[in-house]
Amino acid sequence: MTLNKRVFEVVYTALDTPETAVDCAVIVGRATQAMVESRFVRRAAVPVFLRRTTSGATFSVRSSCRQALSALPLSYGSAVGHFGLFERGSVSLAR
Repeated sequence: MTLNKRVFEVVYTALDTPETAVDCAVIVGRATQAMVESRFVRRAAVPVFLRRTTSGATFSVRSSCRQALSALPLSYGSAVGHFGLFERGSVSLAR
């Protein structure tokens, strides 16, 4: 018997995309690390999972709870410029 649990997802996209794949990987790595350590993730009511997407300077956040993702900030960035500014997409069912 398999449980069919729904998983929701939001995608964060960098507003200024670096020119190289290496630079994209660096800013996404820094952004996801900062978000993992942020109060938004650490205080989430249910677990959320972050992963780098395959296209450019983007990463996704997944959870079984739509409200946990809706509580994430609409934009996320580094005040001192370590990784730039990312904008959150809408919450949708993960594929």
